[in-house]
Amino acid sequence: MDEKQIQILRLLQKGYTYTQIQEALRVSPKVISAVKKAHFPSGKCSNDNTSGTSVQDFPDTSRTINETDAPASPEPSQYITNPTHKPKKPKTMSYNHDNYEDEDDDILASKLEVEKIKIQLAHDLEMEKLRIQSEEKERELDLKERELELKNQQIAQADRLKEEEKAYLLFKVKTFTGKCTDSELSLEEAEEMLAEAKTLQIECERYCFVNNINFQGRDTHMLLSAIIKDLNEFIDEFDEDEWETMDIEFDPAIPKTVARMKFNNF
Repeated sequence: MDEKQIQILRLLQKGYTYTQIQEALRVSPKVISAVKKAHFPSGKCSNDNTSGTSVQDFPDTSRTINETDAPASPEPSQYITNPTHKPKKPKTMSYNHDNYEDEDDDILASKLEVEKIKIQLAHDLEMEKLRIQSEEKERELDLKERELELKNQQIAQADRLKEEEKAYLLFKVKTFTGKCTDSELSLEEAEEMLAEAKTLQIECERYCFVNNINFQGRDTHMLLSAIIKDLNEFIDEFDEDEWETMDIEFDPAIPKTVARMKFNNF
């Protein structure tokens, strides 16, 4: 009987469980079971965890063990005083013990590999979230830039339309005032000129109101107002029964104002 078997017998007699013996001596359950069957033919011992019986219920079978088989060194104190204490690894390792250490190393290596994979997956997931967030921010920024560009285009288009409308109105005023010179007019011609002058004045007032421009006191306003005044006076004095036409004399300030104006603003 070798030293390991003697230690197993002693621990079985002291009431140690299979698990405690495995941890203490680094042996497999098969080895413990074989020693138990060889020295406990009845199949009962104090460590039989299938029953609630303690070590005192059985005879001390250690007497059957040859005293010459016991090791020379004293029994380790940790086996006696504290059954639950995990002893230090024996210096002399058996083949089975080496196998257990190899299995433990393999399990530890597998766990470490699993942890590495988990860490890598968590890292990849976080990087994917960051990538998605970055893409979303880029899309939002691109959308805002497009909206701003569209808004600027709309503003520029509105400004062009305003400038075109303004240029068109001023061109009409210039063309109309160019006809307002001293001459002979029939009543019908005078009424047509008056209607055209009033229409131009209304259009200019509307444009200035929409674009927040003060039309009152502007050269265009004073010019059209003077022409309307002269045409009203001409129509009031016109006698259809006596004349087919009459001479009209416009305010002398009108041609001076027309000559001075560049018609690029109201």
